Amino acid sequence: MQSKMPFDPVRDFAPITQFADLPHIVVVNPSVPAKSVQELVALLKAKPGAITCGFSGIGTSTHLAIELFQYMSGTKMLLVPYKGGHRR
Repeated sequence: MQSKMPFDPVRDFAPITQFADLPHIVVVNPSVPAKSVQELVALLKAKPGAITCGFSGIGTSTHLAIELFQYMSGTKMLLVPYKGGHRR
């Protein structure tokens, strides 16, 4: 088994088109004491892993957007995937 790919995915590939545009929104329960994204980030940083976040399944665009949000904001949530977003 190869331990290293024979190419550099950043150097050897170039984007040629936008495939999709998937807007996402942030919605919180009214009981959550955050009225803005800044307040939500502050709350998540104060309680890492204590706030739950539901999404429409592992590997979906929503899941990836949540992971990106956590990474960029330096926060951590307890992620709860639901089956309802998948059509089979």
